[in-house]
Amino acid sequence: DLFSYAGCGIPYFVGGDVADAESLRSTFAHVLRDCTYFEKVKDVEVRPRTEALFIDRKERLVAVRNLTDGSEERLSYDKLVLATGSRPAVPEIEGLELPGAIVVSNLRQAEKVKELVSKGMVESAVVVGGGAKGIELAEALTDLWGVETTLIEKRDSILGNTFGDDMALLIRNHLEESDVRVLTSRNVVKIAGDPENGVEAVETDRERISCELVVIAAGTAPNSRLAKEAGLAIGETGGIAVDERMATSDPNIYAGGDCVELTHLVSGRKVHMPMGSLANIQGRVIGTNIAGGRDSFPGTISSLC
Repeated sequence: DLFSYAGCGIPYFVGGDVADAESLRSTFAHVLRDCTYFEKVKDVEVRPRTEALFIDRKERLVAVRNLTDGSEERLSYDKLVLATGSRPAVPEIEGLELPGAIVVSNLRQAEKVKELVSKGMVESAVVVGGGAKGIELAEALTDLWGVETTLIEKRDSILGNTFGDDMALLIRNHLEESDVRVLTSRNVVKIAGDPENGVEAVETDRERISCELVVIAAGTAPNSRLAKEAGLAIGETGGIAVDERMATSDPNIYAGGDCVELTHLVSGRKVHMPMGSLANIQGRVIGTNIAGGRDSFPGTISSLC
């Protein structure tokens, strides 16, 4: 039920740099980006709690279901834009259903984490995932809330998709200087605890770490199911294949954001780069092209900025 919020700002909301959840949903002029805002300011109808069921490319229709009352309808289109985002990569770990084990992929889940730590219910935490979000969450828990935090990454170094080992080591040193314990080359095998008392510890293939909170931030995968079921081309990374105009294999359908596959401008390889900065640029390219203009997005250099 929450939409149009800055997902990259979630760790800063947890850490207190962003005061409240509404700040992540507001414009620079502090106007909340809700349904009324989009209707009156952008002339866009937003339908929250509405699921896209399938795409009929031949008839140019999208079947949708209202999740509140269960009603379904067909929406026609001349041009269709897919911005289905990404889904969290959730590792298969025993105990993930326990209270205090939270997969942080949206604002509601971030609010749960902040509620627990702000009430003083967490003395120690484990963050699973050494990507950008996991690192930012670990530092937020340690810096503002004084939570004894351990960051666990299954690969040999943190930020493995973005930096080489030398740069990753500098970042690791900074985290450890900020009192974040960093464990690499570890597999989390179990979250110990019980339904009544919640999380008690995390067990890896090497050690047992006592904690009251486990945050899962193990990366994302492109949410390309709808496109795949519609017969659109899917790239080698699992993202929707698009050209420089952000058009899919169907010229009447465009796609952008976390759901697409991009070209790395240095290596030429196909990559999945779920970043808000890139999504914003792609959205402007798509808007120009569906309105009759001509713009392009050639690719990315995998920078975090």
